[in-house]
Amino acid sequence: MRWKLKELLQGKRFDENISILENELRTFEFLLNKLSDNISNEDYKKIVFLEENMVARIGRLSAYLGLMLAENTKSQEVMKFRSIFESFSMKYSDIVRKFDFWEKGLDTKERKGLNQKNVLRLSDLIKQRKESFLYRRKMANYSLPEDQERIIQRKDLNGINTVTELYDQITTNFQYELKIHGKVKKIKTMKEIMDYVFDNNPSIRKNAYLSYYKPFRENKEILFTIYSSVVKDWNIEKDLRGYKNSISVRNIDNWLSDEVIKTLLKVCEKNKIIYQEFFKLKAKNLGLKKISRFDLYAPLKKVQKKYSFEESKKIVLNNFKEFDKEFYQQASRLFQQEKIDAFPRENKRSGAFCYSVNPDITPYVLLNFSGKPDDIYTMAHEFGHAIHAMQASDKLPTLFHSVIPLAETASTFSELMLFDKLLKKAKDKERKMMILNKIEDSYRTIMRQAYFVKFELLAHEKIPKGITEEELSNLYWDNLKELFGDSVDIDENFKYEYLVVPHIYHSPFYCYGYSFGDLLSLALYAEYLKDKKNFVKKLKIILNAGGTRKPEDLLKEQGFDISKGEFWQEGFNLIKKWLNEVK
Repeated sequence: MRWKLKELLQGKRFDENISILENELRTFEFLLNKLSDNISNEDYKKIVFLEENMVARIGRLSAYLGLMLAENTKSQEVMKFRSIFESFSMKYSDIVRKFDFWEKGLDTKERKGLNQKNVLRLSDLIKQRKESFLYRRKMANYSLPEDQERIIQRKDLNGINTVTELYDQITTNFQYELKIHGKVKKIKTMKEIMDYVFDNNPSIRKNAYLSYYKPFRENKEILFTIYSSVVKDWNIEKDLRGYKNSISVRNIDNWLSDEVIKTLLKVCEKNKIIYQEFFKLKAKNLGLKKISRFDLYAPLKKVQKKYSFEESKKIVLNNFKEFDKEFYQQASRLFQQEKIDAFPRENKRSGAFCYSVNPDITPYVLLNFSGKPDDIYTMAHEFGHAIHAMQASDKLPTLFHSVIPLAETASTFSELMLFDKLLKKAKDKERKMMILNKIEDSYRTIMRQAYFVKFELLAHEKIPKGITEEELSNLYWDNLKELFGDSVDIDENFKYEYLVVPHIYHSPFYCYGYSFGDLLSLALYAEYLKDKKNFVKKLKIILNAGGTRKPEDLLKEQGFDISKGEFWQEGFNLIKKWLNEVK
């Protein structure tokens, strides 16, 4: 099962799409001559909608390259077209930046920025744009002068973006040798080797981890150098722009306050005891005195059921059907329009994702399905992302993507719905195993991600001041020891775990979005159980907002105050309830 990408080119060659964009950009540049405090409503809207049209076409081309690369990380076609695309992107950014600066009220060589008197007049013209427009005005002090922004954009394109791409190329090429029952098996993908860490056999689990970490450990100096470059680049720009601290860059981009994220991480840290108790309980269920980090994901059932793809599809679609007819229709569209790349293969990217291109395009979903129960939840998760995008399909191309933390709302809620549905059908022994697995899953998506961010905060503090690979690896090891306490024995190989986490390379501090999304979904689900009739409407309001609203305001209007520690604690209270039940 493979996706179809031709629609992204709209029946034209890649270079023909670039030519169309070049013509639109020339028109856009000409229209910028009309920018002034007294610009007519008609001319202003003409500029905005032309920009939105270009953003949509750029989105299609970017998706084409990104999805081609995901299905084949060695694609020559991507390498061929990427330089053309990047060259246009620089010209595009230089010209569109002038409009962005003007709207923010920033002066350029050509013109004065828009004055405050006319901001409300223009922001009222396109209602869904108003809140983000005003927020960008407020955040204008983090912008640098136009010529410096131009330099940074070129620096990123040919500098740090290439560095992070190098990380992908190096790690995707890693191959693994796994010893199973005395025989060596050669493995070519991360997904396949990581499947073995869930094996019933403890020696296979340990060998799988050792095999997986081996190439990362052997290349630790190179990967550390890449990570150091990412951190230094991030912090140099943070200082230039005047952000308070490293994580503020991400928070402001996510339309969130530092205080909200500080509260979230503090509540996560306070609740690590839940997982320490859980791992002690898991050790007993495995017949061990103490669990090893190699056994963290050891299956609690001796035999894990295998599911066919068709079985999984039916389970996931029926789950949406019982919740809401529209959700079901939107999830079904992914199959009807051939939007899924389902199975692992050589040179395909590992993991899973949903790529939401534009409001008028059904999203694409990448899976690496192998038939494990987790793969069903992954399918529900990624389909939730797709439904989220389709719920916001009435928004403009620049506004239909929600900020990162809210982007996990529909996905994790979909997983939780599926879990609860299957749990109700389970008998006592199976119910116990399902709850234990769910708590383990919440460890991966909440606590593990929060501690990745805790490590990042340290790394971003220490690396600019000077630190060796060994010192940073030891800091990560200390981070793990704090997380697990006396509940888990940690092998020294895991001090290199941070090297295998692509998010900290590509998107510093991105990982708190998972903690945010999962805890938010737990709170939402508790609300759903209390009032199913009205809840669907509330959820759709949140999803439909896309990127048009400040998350704190949007959620508060629906009864969820994310500035309070008590809100986040509600999610952990549900996990505590599960833990007490299995105890």
